[in-house]
Amino acid sequence: MDDDGNYFDSDKTPYVSSYPEFETPESQKAKIYSPALWSELRVFLAAAKMGSFSGGAKLIGTSQPSVSRQISSLEKHLGRQLFIRESQGVRLTQAGRDLAAQTAQLDVIISRLAARSDNNRGQISGNAKIAASDSILNSWVIPFLPRLQKEQPHLSVDIFSSDTIFDGEVPPADLVITTRYNQNCTKSCRRIGRLHFLPFVSRGYANAFGMPRRDQLQHHRFVQNRQFEFTPECFESWEALRAVGTTVNTTKLSASYSQMVRSGLGIGLLDSYHALDPNLIPLDWELAISRELYLYCTRDADNAALQAVNDFLVKMFGSNPWFKDTLVTHSRDLGHTPVAENSLAQNSRESTVFRH
Repeated sequence: MDDDGNYFDSDKTPYVSSYPEFETPESQKAKIYSPALWSELRVFLAAAKMGSFSGGAKLIGTSQPSVSRQISSLEKHLGRQLFIRESQGVRLTQAGRDLAAQTAQLDVIISRLAARSDNNRGQISGNAKIAASDSILNSWVIPFLPRLQKEQPHLSVDIFSSDTIFDGEVPPADLVITTRYNQNCTKSCRRIGRLHFLPFVSRGYANAFGMPRRDQLQHHRFVQNRQFEFTPECFESWEALRAVGTTVNTTKLSASYSQMVRSGLGIGLLDSYHALDPNLIPLDWELAISRELYLYCTRDADNAALQAVNDFLVKMFGSNPWFKDTLVTHSRDLGHTPVAENSLAQNSRESTVFRH
């Protein structure tokens, strides 16, 4: 910088802004005024807005003598009279009215910038990766992501399916929703609810083959989720029933499995919330299997983006009756929770357990 206040590049060429706002002849000649002048303009606007020096002083939290002194200094800086002092108060000159109109516009711009700053305060940016079964993702996590996006518009979420993870491996995700408690998790693993499983058939299957009765299973078809076979101690009662009938189709993908049942291929063991689907009938065979549902972090939970998504998931599952310890089989139980917005609920009607 030289003695005149010009900045230079390394080749001693005066620095010129590349922004078009500063390339007009007026902007090139304009000076960057001292902080004192900005302060005086603020005081002037307050007095002009309130119609008196004392009113302006109250508006900005200062004294009337200070307002009078700063306005006198501003008038000296600008070389023009802004107020006419009268016995009953002050009134703006034409120059004062012009300046008031211009500074009022500047005040509006600054107020808008401040409002944007307030709106952005508390907003979190970053990315979080979520892994869960296809069924959990499609029925619950994904339908609720718009709500998270509305609350935290600067967050992004990547979705991974954990259906193909059978050996306890950690999926490539930050947050994992699973029925397997991970005792080796170095960050955190917390219980967020319970999954309940019931046998289901589609209405199409019941029309074609009759409503399945537990004492006539040898005449019925089953479809199988091969994930059940990796924890046989949990699904022993289901496996015993399935062995009586004929297994016609298998898969290891939860969404494909529920679609097989929905398509009428056979009887399947599904999460209780599939009672929301009007095409599916839950069967009361005195068979109800439940498993704890966990959410665990695979990296530092102090990360703000990760913590925000973690808290959102905990709240979403925690307020959801389908993941409570008590088995829910009626869609009317949705009435007191946000889960009524679930995509499955859009076509739901009251579902009851059929007793046979």
